[in-house]
Amino acid sequence: MGRWKPKATEDLINQINRGTLMINFFGHGDPDTWAHESVLNRSRDLPKFQNNYRLPIWVAATCTWGKFDNPSRPSMSEELIWLSQMGGIGVISASRPVYVSGNTAFTTNFYDHLFNGRSEFLPSKLIGDAFHLATSFSTNFQKFHLYGDPTLKLADPQYRINILSIEPDTLKALTTVTVTAQVLNSDETLFSNFDGSALLQVFDATDKEFVVDGSERYDYVYNGGTIFKGLVTVRNGELVGNFIVPKSIKYDPSPSGRLSIYAWSDELGDAIGYNDSLMLYGTESQVTDQEGPEIAISFKDSPNFFDGDFVSNQPILLVELSDENGINLTGEVGHKIELIIDENMKKDVTEFFVYEKDSYRKGKLEYTLPALGTGTHQVKVSCWDNLNNYTEKLVSFRTSAANDLMLTEVVNFPNPFNDQTYFTFQLVSPSGAADVTISVYTVTGRKIYEIRDFAEQGFNKLPREGWDGRDWDGDLIANGVYLYKVVVDDGSKKIEQIEKLAVVR
Repeated sequence: MGRWKPKATEDLINQINRGTLMINFFGHGDPDTWAHESVLNRSRDLPKFQNNYRLPIWVAATCTWGKFDNPSRPSMSEELIWLSQMGGIGVISASRPVYVSGNTAFTTNFYDHLFNGRSEFLPSKLIGDAFHLATSFSTNFQKFHLYGDPTLKLADPQYRINILSIEPDTLKALTTVTVTAQVLNSDETLFSNFDGSALLQVFDATDKEFVVDGSERYDYVYNGGTIFKGLVTVRNGELVGNFIVPKSIKYDPSPSGRLSIYAWSDELGDAIGYNDSLMLYGTESQVTDQEGPEIAISFKDSPNFFDGDFVSNQPILLVELSDENGINLTGEVGHKIELIIDENMKKDVTEFFVYEKDSYRKGKLEYTLPALGTGTHQVKVSCWDNLNNYTEKLVSFRTSAANDLMLTEVVNFPNPFNDQTYFTFQLVSPSGAADVTISVYTVTGRKIYEIRDFAEQGFNKLPREGWDGRDWDGDLIANGVYLYKVVVDDGSKKIEQIEKLAVVR
């Protein structure tokens, strides 16, 4: 069977599903597989792709991965562009055996032409133009094919961001850093009409590793841990962002930290810029703080969530974090944002956290939990601030079968009431919401009032401004006991429950 690299496969698929502009592979392959270690396999891995509408260009410098002329055995290259809304927007690969030296020359030529000689100032060429310019008359080159639209344009930014200043110039741990930048037109002047948002990301000093294979040594360099990821406002082509340097940086005296900025405007397009020579060294010693971050937990389909409420059986968790010294995002061992589900399933969710716009002290993350069985579950969230102070929070929630419509815990509060009451209940619906009708009756069965509203998954409190105890004529109802009926209808099922309320004035 040979060696397997399941963690490499998992990382690759996770990156594809998160979204990436291009994917490049260089090595052994066949119509179904990349690498002897089966890092990517057609039958095993294609069903795992969930990169809806985040479609990359695939470039594979490997043998026969694009073999298209066998109708009884389609290649993986073909299947990638056949997938609906997933896979890839285009593929460049070879239909026959190809060789290292020719593959190196082809891919180098292709990227040189695609990115205009690796220019920082010009957007990429059309895929078909770059492919044509990269191809020579050698036999190896002629085995490569473009599967997809040759007039396709990469989704890379057309404008550039000029980073004007990063203060202070040496980024000590626990200092607050200010970044100023501007969006430039194609003529390298300020794009003063550019209004929008920008994502600012800051990375620690680079990580360096190497592998020795016989007499050969292969060196790898990649970004260090995340220091900051947040949104800032772009106004009149200019932006200012702030972040706090965490205590758990590498303290590397070489200037290899990285700052990147991606800005966009709904009307005018997008822009990008970076600085990859940040110095992260030393510590600001006067900062004192012994309190960990504040944590608020809710669910996307249950905005009024309380501990113990019902949610869908595969809910989207919302976690809000705040701390005066910012949240630790480095991902270093022991300093991650983690979830523990039902005490046995641990997830590192650090990468999903983003600071609120123009803030470097609070932000949030969204994470879709795995499908859970019917019953009561728990999730614990733990995190650290930039001074390495720790906090955790535990909440419970309930799930039901995916096709259940349930109405539980129906009660009005206060009860008895004087001048105002609310009708509260828990709703579980396959559609996540339902129409609700609350009818109030006398004990003899005469309807005196009705409330129509919209109920969401989980806890509901209706009407939102409260009921003042008046009937349809606007008159206060008399003291005494009344009945009320709550009816929920999600379009496919309808259920109801009757309870009592009392008026005492």
